[in-house]
Amino acid sequence: MSNNGRFDLAISLLQARDFVGAEKNLLKVLKNQPGHVGALNTLAILLARSGKHAQAEKHFLKAIQVFPSSDATYYNYAITLRALGRLTEARDMFDKSLAINPSSSDAWNNRGVVSSNLGDFRSSIVDFNKAISLNPGNAAAYANKGKALAQLERGEEARAAYAQAIAISPNLPEASLGLGQVLSQLRRHNEALAAYDRAIALKPDLAEAWFGRGLALLVLKQYGDAFAACERAIKLMPELDYALGKWLHAKMHCCLWDDIENAYQRVLIEVSNRRKAASPFNLLSIPSTLSEQKIAAETYVADNFPPVSDEFASSHASHSGKIRIGYFSADFHRHAIPYLMAQLLELHDRSTFEILGFSFGPSADDDMRRRLTAGF
Repeated sequence: MSNNGRFDLAISLLQARDFVGAEKNLLKVLKNQPGHVGALNTLAILLARSGKHAQAEKHFLKAIQVFPSSDATYYNYAITLRALGRLTEARDMFDKSLAINPSSSDAWNNRGVVSSNLGDFRSSIVDFNKAISLNPGNAAAYANKGKALAQLERGEEARAAYAQAIAISPNLPEASLGLGQVLSQLRRHNEALAAYDRAIALKPDLAEAWFGRGLALLVLKQYGDAFAACERAIKLMPELDYALGKWLHAKMHCCLWDDIENAYQRVLIEVSNRRKAASPFNLLSIPSTLSEQKIAAETYVADNFPPVSDEFASSHASHSGKIRIGYFSADFHRHAIPYLMAQLLELHDRSTFEILGFSFGPSADDDMRRRLTAGF
């Protein structure tokens, strides 16, 4: 059999989903003709789809060496690099693919995904917008844009992007999941619940949707259903971030005290191993040591509030000579915390300290709010 005939056979086997037979024939083609670009690319893609990304890489590199003008090779190699966690290199490969073929909506979309993975959400939104402009029917680009907007806390824009993704592709469970998460952030919990239910109907084993459902039900004080949803989530994905702590929280709300000591220990062991098992406040409601509470807080802060890069720091911050103290709270109104702290704020030595208040809670016009305002 000729080399081209064997390559055609490998393609036929691939189409018949005989991946082992296809790989064997592709290897034979490359043994006879190491620079066969079609076989190099096809074998690399086959290995990547089988999760053998390190093996796939060497074939992508060889294909690029033989034929460096293929945007598809750079594109597929970028996908493999992303799977290997080499995100900066992956973005560079998408750049090379787009330099050859700037009209590829999928390449812009996937470049945006890598930028999001790198935490560069503003750049990723530019990429998603480009992908959408090239293909207005690219539902994945809309969904990925929604996810990036949500990370930037642009909730209404994120909701609109997810809604557009669902309008284009109603059977995309990740879009319904993302919509539910954004609606939860917007405190529209009943709508969020409906979105999570739609995601679960489309993909019953989507653990994140079950967890989102549980969180929405907790806020709505439907504790029995919340416990069932959280339990389903951790059965599907035991390592799901913070799900174990919320499961225990719901269990306690339901007064399900059977085996509660083991449930406490299950959470505390994960926390002690610095896994994202429970939020700090969840840990305060169970018997836990100060050390365990500290570890939970450190883990949560490291996950949710990474250090701000130097580029955002002021290089010439003005200073009046006084020590500035800022108090951040959502409770600057008639609430237990201000009743405990109002006099403390008023007793600061204003000749030494400059006191600032930052409210991120609801606006209020009550006697305590007025007292606090006068005290800052």
